Order: sequence, then C-alpha cells, then structure tokens
Amino acid sequence: MEANVIPTAAWIQAVFVCLFIVFATILFRLLAKQQEWYDKQQDKWQAFIKSRDVSWQEWMNLAETRTAAQMKNVTIALENLAEKLESHDDKVISKLDDHEKRTDERLDKMKDAKRKNEG
Repeated sequence: MEANVIPTAAWIQAVFVCLFIVFATILFRLLAKQQEWYDKQQDKWQAFIKSRDVSWQEWMNLAETRTAAQMKNVTIALENLAEKLESHDDKVISKLDDHEKRTDERLDKMKDAKRKNEG
C-alpha cells in the first residue's frame, strides 16, 4: 500500500481552488482598471460640462448686459417719442380750439345777419 499524503481528488480540488483564486484576482483587477477608466472618463466629462456651463453663463451675462443697454436706448427713444406726441397733441388741440372759435364767430355772424334780414 502506497502512502499518499494527499489523495488525488484533493489535489484536483486544490488546483481548481487555486485556478478560481487566480481567475477571481484577474477579474477583480480588470474590473478595478475598468472602474478607473470610467472614473477618468467621468472626470473628463464633468470638466467639459463645467467649462461649457461657465462659457454659457458668460455668454448669458454678456447677452443680458447688451439687452439691458438696448432696452435703455429703447426707453430713451420712447420717452422722446412721448414728448413729441404730447407736443403734437397740444398743437392739434390748439388748432382745433382756433377752428372752433372761428366756426363760432362765423356762426354768430350768420345769426346776426339772419336777425338783421328778419327784423
């Protein structure tokens, strides 16, 4: 009878356990490397998004500043237009009043002439 210290089945099991450990270790290292790659990609993406957001905010500030300046110019133009319209309205009212006075004077003359003719 041979004296095998470890039976053959145990050696086979030990080989499978060692292979499993090696395989698991390689798999976990690959997963870790893949996670590192994803982290780097995510960092790059976040940096890109941040730079895009900053440039967008700068553009919006510039656009809002321009719009505010243009609206100030529009406000000034509208105020000038309002002043001109008020002046024009005053002139029109004055002309209408003059016309009404002349019409009243003519009407009075016609009434006087009619009275003279009747009486």
